[in-house]
Amino acid sequence: MDHCVIETPAGRLCIWELEGCIAEAAWVMAPLRAAETPLLETAAREVDAYFKRARRTFDLPLAMPGSPLEQTVWQAILRIPYGRTVTAAALAEKLGLRKKTRAVIAACNSNPVALFVPCHRIVAEDGDGGYVGGLTVKRALWQVEGIRSRETK
Repeated sequence: MDHCVIETPAGRLCIWELEGCIAEAAWVMAPLRAAETPLLETAAREVDAYFKRARRTFDLPLAMPGSPLEQTVWQAILRIPYGRTVTAAALAEKLGLRKKTRAVIAACNSNPVALFVPCHRIVAEDGDGGYVGGLTVKRALWQVEGIRSRETK
């Protein structure tokens, strides 16, 4: 599997490509590694543009293996507008998954392409909550998108 590691204001992001799709993206401590395929080069450019506030969505083929419930949650997350947040409970309700807020949170935690499927826009009832990349990364992504954390309100 080809991969690159790029430096972002939120930390180092490793992006993996498999069979012409972005298969995984994770925040890592690994050394930098240049993109060596056209798709990874495109992904690196789109991530750079996102952090420069010149891009609000990504136009990349994503490989997102997961259960039907995870797929449903991830597709719904892709529809959350840039700069907005939604509580896990509200998303569960909207998807007809009443009393399955934990399933929504679990789907966020198993998101293989963090950032590209913006689970950082999912919050707990208190307006904060966890993130697969950690709270420091989540808050850095919120800063890019102009989202205020409850700490800064």
